[in-house]
Amino acid sequence: MSDIIALDPGREKVGAAVLTGKGEVCEMTIISRDEAAAGTGKLVEEYHPRHLVIGSGTGSRRLAEELLPGLSEDIELHFVEEKNSTREAQKLYFKEEGGFFLQFISRFIGWRTSRPLDDYAAVILGRRFLENE
Repeated sequence: MSDIIALDPGREKVGAAVLTGKGEVCEMTIISRDEAAAGTGKLVEEYHPRHLVIGSGTGSRRLAEELLPGLSEDIELHFVEEKNSTREAQKLYFKEEGGFFLQFISRFIGWRTSRPLDDYAAVILGRRFLENE
């Protein structure tokens, strides 16, 4: 059992992260937009979260409408502001995956990864929810 599934919805894909109540990551993934409801449903089945957190940006209401019919009444739905989440996701990615060298390059040279960061953005959204809970 985990506390949160956080989703960062976009036009083509949805970042998803499963977090504990302390913000520790249990799982991260990127789901195609067409498979978002089914993919999220699998995460809900596996982790039984108490909260489903959705970023308030692109397609968030539509995604929530798709997910609501399949959600247990025990799961609380929340929307979280997405402002600067992509930038924070980039920082988190470099911190966790690249260490000091990539952090240095990204900060001083402005280098960005070509890897999609939707899953890292979902982590950011989940942690924002926890900070404000």
